[in-house]
Amino acid sequence: MPQQPPPPPVTSPASAPPRLPGTGPAAEAMRAVDWAATPLGPSSAWPASLRTLLAVMAGARQPMLLAWGPGRVLFYNDAAIPLLGTRHPAAMGVPHAEAGLAWLGPLLDGAFGGDAVHLDDIALPPPLAGAPEPAHFVLSCTPIAAEGGAAEGVLCTATETTAERGLQRAREAGEARARAVLASITDGFMAIDRDWRFTELNREAQRILGRSATDLVGRVIWAEYPGLLGSPFEDLYRHALEQGQAGSATAFYPDHDRWYEVRAFPAPDGLSVFFRDVTPDRRAAEALRESELRSRLALAAADLGIWEHDLTEDVLRLDARARAHFGIDAAATPFATLLSRIHPEDLPRLRAMVAAALDPARRGPVATEYRITDGETVRWLSIFGRVEFEGSGATARAIRGIGTTQDITARKAAEAALEESEARFRTLADAMPQMVWSTRPDGFHDYYNARWYDFTGTPEGSTDGEGWNDMFHPEDRETAWARWRHSLATGEPYEIEYRLRRRDGVYRWVLGRALPLRDEAGIIQRWFGTCTDIDDARQAAEVLARGRAELEQLVEARTADLLRAAEERRRAEEAMLQAEKLAALGQLTGGVAHDFNNLLQVVSSGAQLLRRPGLTEQRKTTILDGMVAAGQTARELTNQLLAFARHQPLAPQDFDLNARLLSLSRLLRQTLGSGIRITTDFAPDLWQAHCDPGQFEVALLNLAVNARDAMPRGGALVLRTRNATLPAAGERLAGDYIQLAVQDSGTGMTPAVLSRVFEPFFTTKGVGQGSGLGLAQVFGFVRQSGGDISIESEPGRGTTVLLHLPRRAGGGCATPAGPGAVIEALQTSRGRTVLVVEDNEQAGDFAAQMLEELGYRTLRALDAAEALALLAEEGEGIDAVFSDIVMPGAMGGIELAAEVRRRYPRLAIVMATGYSARLAGGRTLPGVEVLAKPYRLDDLAAALARALAGRP
Repeated sequence: MPQQPPPPPVTSPASAPPRLPGTGPAAEAMRAVDWAATPLGPSSAWPASLRTLLAVMAGARQPMLLAWGPGRVLFYNDAAIPLLGTRHPAAMGVPHAEAGLAWLGPLLDGAFGGDAVHLDDIALPPPLAGAPEPAHFVLSCTPIAAEGGAAEGVLCTATETTAERGLQRAREAGEARARAVLASITDGFMAIDRDWRFTELNREAQRILGRSATDLVGRVIWAEYPGLLGSPFEDLYRHALEQGQAGSATAFYPDHDRWYEVRAFPAPDGLSVFFRDVTPDRRAAEALRESELRSRLALAAADLGIWEHDLTEDVLRLDARARAHFGIDAAATPFATLLSRIHPEDLPRLRAMVAAALDPARRGPVATEYRITDGETVRWLSIFGRVEFEGSGATARAIRGIGTTQDITARKAAEAALEESEARFRTLADAMPQMVWSTRPDGFHDYYNARWYDFTGTPEGSTDGEGWNDMFHPEDRETAWARWRHSLATGEPYEIEYRLRRRDGVYRWVLGRALPLRDEAGIIQRWFGTCTDIDDARQAAEVLARGRAELEQLVEARTADLLRAAEERRRAEEAMLQAEKLAALGQLTGGVAHDFNNLLQVVSSGAQLLRRPGLTEQRKTTILDGMVAAGQTARELTNQLLAFARHQPLAPQDFDLNARLLSLSRLLRQTLGSGIRITTDFAPDLWQAHCDPGQFEVALLNLAVNARDAMPRGGALVLRTRNATLPAAGERLAGDYIQLAVQDSGTGMTPAVLSRVFEPFFTTKGVGQGSGLGLAQVFGFVRQSGGDISIESEPGRGTTVLLHLPRRAGGGCATPAGPGAVIEALQTSRGRTVLVVEDNEQAGDFAAQMLEELGYRTLRALDAAEALALLAEEGEGIDAVFSDIVMPGAMGGIELAAEVRRRYPRLAIVMATGYSARLAGGRTLPGVEVLAKPYRLDDLAAALARALAGRP
């Protein structure tokens, strides 16, 4: 008989695989998990809501992630596997923190808190997305509420936008190329929409119009340039827009005092306008017409006559002035008539010039001076002209001569008189005992008398120009030439003593002097100078010079005068510096007094109103809310002042700056409004920052609000993080820093505003729109934290603020106090006693009342000595000490804390301070909670809870 197969094994219901939805890789990974060993327990015990969500996820094509329960156990569908990369399938069924999805943590925190979280753009690096480039997604995290209202799970859905972003980048690249083309053309270009508003201008258009694109875009052309109304340009624009026909116009625009050539083309959304400034061309044409007019006027002013010699007929044609010059009445006369009037001594030279001008091989110029005579009078004429030829080469034939004539009789007479005057001057100069010389207005030496050549022994003419420089003693050359150049530049008389080489090689001292000769208009025509031998006089002066003792006395007296002057100058500078400090202090004090008086007015008015009878509960609540808000504002103002002075107590911690910025993104969007687009550019390998996270958040909010105010029409805010290794500079030490750039596309700042942005109470906003302490707080916080801050900005180009925060190793981040701290305190404070140490009775009373509101029993002490006495008396009955830091007496709060820690190690200690120079200077209190005044009830509850939790 054949052997029967064994019966199938019997499977009990407890060991059957869970009936989980789906058939893909995600479902297989889900079935492979031993759910009984997880916080969720076996799948059979799962709630219906979880099973329903898993069924929806299994059939969805959209990537989905589900975090369930207190442990935030992770589920995902097949579409989400590419987001996990190599973390699939290990990520299924484990808490999200163990799945290595740190970027998901801040989102889940917000969603489990009851808020839906939506991110328009999140970039997952290649190791996560499984692609060579980062993938971009739109991510939404929705809380799944249980019956009690709390979130028992969070469903995250992702929509990939990588392709859309690629298209957007391509579109932006195309627009950038179009802008580059428009920027490179030599014409101005502007785009105008159908509402006559500017939408775009290239660089050339901005240059021609003298306005930036930021200033003009969005504005109506007729409002910005009212001079266009009624002009040919308005007709051109309206015709092109309304009729859809291109056109052009060239016209004068009076508002700019310029001519423009404009071409307008209809476009789907308005007009495209190309234009250029043609003023130079128009004015060149006008200049040409004016030049022709001036030429005619110049001919008249210079008394120039025009002549034309017709060589084919040998006839001379003359205008009226030429006829007067030649003494000929007829407008046309044979050339022989002119030759008969030439002075006999000049006729051969004129004939030679005519022969050269008519020779086609020589073609000499028609230019000479000669005399005209009628037998009684003689006139000198200057002739200039040219000959025109017909044909080319040696066979060319002269056909016409044309040129000008000018009567130079007066000039010739003046030249003769000048020559006679110069002859007399040379005779006089040669008779003088001094060396005499003369130069042109530019200082070129062109004359020396005979005495100069006798003294120097140089050949005549060898020292013209700069040749006389070789005659100076080498030690005197630079000084003599510098003094001479100064006189030439200023017209001042020249006088100097220097050594001049005599013909025998011996250098002798001479006194050089020169004066300018000016015309009636004051313009220098020549320089005349002399050199006088003073060598003998100088030697005699040296013999009569003062003795050594007298000279030393003069030196000592002069030194004393200089020291006294230096001391007086130093005192004046100190007085000026002190005045500047007092002025700055006055500005700071006035700003503080103004803001605090406003806040004190709110508190004082509220206190008086609360005393009035018959107030409703709603009215009381409103008044109290206003007083609390004023106190909180005063606290923020004090912190800003301390931050600027770098005296605020900081609690630096190590934290992930990228995660902190991501968690703040929702708050920033709510603060800045929908008109501001926030984008992030985070370094994936960013180091941890080491600073006070709370003060950092305040600083970031201040920067974001400033950026929003600089973008009244909306814009973009970019948060960028990088690692940076920097050298030492100013107060910043060399080392590793985390760089945060906060960049806006706003209006920017002028250099004058940029130089004052960190000054306290300096603001460009209107009254009531800002205290002027925002950037001062950021500056003080960053510098006190060991980093630095800088700002780059230009008008119309936005602003970039660079923060460099120190990099250090350390622990985690503290959780800020919230309303839950009060509830926790009420649950844990019963039966516990707190010793309140405060020398200000009012402050102590209020502190005790706040502690009693939290459920604590309180004891009071006015100083450290009384506190130690009560501790010795009460013994084990006291659980915590709550003390002020600044107190009178030999022992302050810091010394009291150290003594309590030494005597009573189990006691919790909380210290409060409004300001402590010792803490601001960097001193810490290990194991002691420090609370900044003024504090809220939540802050006090949280500080005591942390202090008590850390004690045995």
